[in-house]
Amino acid sequence: MIQTFAFILFFCSGATALVYELLWMKELSLLFGSSAQAAATTLAAFFAGLAAGNWFWGERAARQTNSLRSYARLELAVAVSAAAYFAILWACAQVYGILFPILAESGVAFVAVKFLLSVALLFPAAFFMGGTLPVMAQYVVRQRNTLGRKASALYATNTLGAATGAFLAGFILPQWIGYRASYLSAMLVTAAIAVIAWALARPEPVPSAPARAVQERSTEGVTVAGHDWNWNTLAAIAAISGFVTLALQVLWIRMFVQVLQNSVYSFSAILVTFLVALAVGGLLATELARRDAASPKVAQLLLTLCGVLVATSPFLYYRLTDGMTYLGGGEAFVEYVIRVFLYVGVVVGVPVAFLGVVLPYLFRLAQSQGLGPGRTIGRLVTLNTLGGVLGSVTAGFFLLEWLGLWSSLRLLAAMYFMMALFLVMHRPTESVAVRASPLIGLLLLLTVLDPTRLPAVRIDPNEESLLRVYEGSAGTVAVVRQGDFLRTKLNNWYTLGSTGDTTTQHVQTHIPLLLADNPRRVFYLGLGTGITAGAALGYPVEELAVAEIVPSVVTASREFFGEHVNGLFQDPRVRIIADDGRNVLRGSDERWDVIISDLFIPWKAGIGTLYSVDHYRTASEKLTANGLYAQWIPLYQVTQMELAVIARSMLEVFPQITAWRGNFSSDRPVLALIGHRRADPLS
Repeated sequence: MIQTFAFILFFCSGATALVYELLWMKELSLLFGSSAQAAATTLAAFFAGLAAGNWFWGERAARQTNSLRSYARLELAVAVSAAAYFAILWACAQVYGILFPILAESGVAFVAVKFLLSVALLFPAAFFMGGTLPVMAQYVVRQRNTLGRKASALYATNTLGAATGAFLAGFILPQWIGYRASYLSAMLVTAAIAVIAWALARPEPVPSAPARAVQERSTEGVTVAGHDWNWNTLAAIAAISGFVTLALQVLWIRMFVQVLQNSVYSFSAILVTFLVALAVGGLLATELARRDAASPKVAQLLLTLCGVLVATSPFLYYRLTDGMTYLGGGEAFVEYVIRVFLYVGVVVGVPVAFLGVVLPYLFRLAQSQGLGPGRTIGRLVTLNTLGGVLGSVTAGFFLLEWLGLWSSLRLLAAMYFMMALFLVMHRPTESVAVRASPLIGLLLLLTVLDPTRLPAVRIDPNEESLLRVYEGSAGTVAVVRQGDFLRTKLNNWYTLGSTGDTTTQHVQTHIPLLLADNPRRVFYLGLGTGITAGAALGYPVEELAVAEIVPSVVTASREFFGEHVNGLFQDPRVRIIADDGRNVLRGSDERWDVIISDLFIPWKAGIGTLYSVDHYRTASEKLTANGLYAQWIPLYQVTQMELAVIARSMLEVFPQITAWRGNFSSDRPVLALIGHRRADPLS
């Protein structure tokens, strides 16, 4: 009965962990910016803390006299660390503000600073979170021959709890009670878990010294079902599977970005589906362990199946989305979310369910290693987590840049076939069909399952021709010719500007600069084609800074729109900054006469901060005494209520707001809300 309660507590622990993680990522995006680089450094710091906790507490789990009380202490430490987070956040914000002007242009050094500050913020809580799985496994697994079955069930329970937490944090809690109340609720639940676990703890029998020595001995190789499963083999599979799984998460998210409304809800749906599928994988591993299937043939066939499912996912995605057709246009919110869950579940959920079998199945294969449950789980999960950190960073910053989406997916599928082939090489007695299956998979990757035959972006062959595609960590940028005009698209659907509508883009500069009193220094949030910013060079400005969060957009503008941007890339007065403009404004001490915010779609993930009171307050502080802030709004993307919210947020900061029509389009009207630092009559 107590073990049943332990599983319930561990489910709740997984749920609170994801609530913390998602809320932390949101807060850190406000501090470090929303660029892909900033997100990668904060996630790497978080998972590094988890890995360190897995290893540290796993090595000590067998020495605990009362594992459940040790688990209670860890949960209490998580709650305390979560409470201290905001105090540490304030200190890091002060340090970051000092270092930003010094290191912002230094590239690698500034990334290192972001990582170290993220470690200071996230490591303490993540370190204690990482210890909960090995310590709870030490409590639940009382006999060595139940390690695979019970540890897999424990892993599945915690992951299912994580999926629940991701759903609550993504869809329910912030809307119902707000972020601060959501965070406080998670802390209270964590503290309650600690109290209940402490109350349920009972004295545990202490093994004799000889028995403990046998339990904890490190075994170089143990024969299981006729195969020498040495620890190095298990460790390598744990690390590589973690690398591939997290790399695939990055790539699959990028794949679905091409067809979804890229809002917070879309990303939450993908994350929830991924975690549920991993939990299903844990349950499948539990069933394999229950059947006592510690066979190298099972492991090899499992890895081969994973390779096949990964290899087929691009083709299934392409067919299901009708050639990367935009999803959700004209649908109600609930219908859209259901469709996202359905599509992601079919394309990603099915393969992830089998990818999720690998790690917990390793628990069963490690059963005879004689390391004890806590140490076994701690080491394997540590290697899997470190592999995952490396995989997510490699996929986001190197694979997408060097190989592109489809070739990267093919490479990761090949890695599963290679792992299966490695196991086959040690099993010369297996049947020809079993031994040949990884080789057949590799052959299919080079022929019928080669995803590089699929187009990188969708174009209308009757109206468009593709000139160039740039794939990178921040998005997929395409330059398309449509008749006599050029336009830039981000992630397949979002048009960043066109040479066919230069008037509207020029007006985005003309209105604020004509309203300003002798503007000398101008800052742009967003580059797009560069046509809007280029219009400012027709004025007697002394300095012009343009911040663009997607580096490939800068490259595309420079290479294809040079004749349309009024010398933007050659003029010595211009500075192009490939970074989150909001973060640049926040960290810089410079003052500007005019700040112009581009037409950002309000519901896109990460964009909401550009319409927040905090951002407007920061921008106001960076303006000169008579400065102006121009907020361009796509009226066709907002409701009357949302427009009112944006206007009211600006009025919290600026004493006067004036509204200006940007064009006279009936289907795509745009509006400028100009924030004036002084409430003077217009000229």
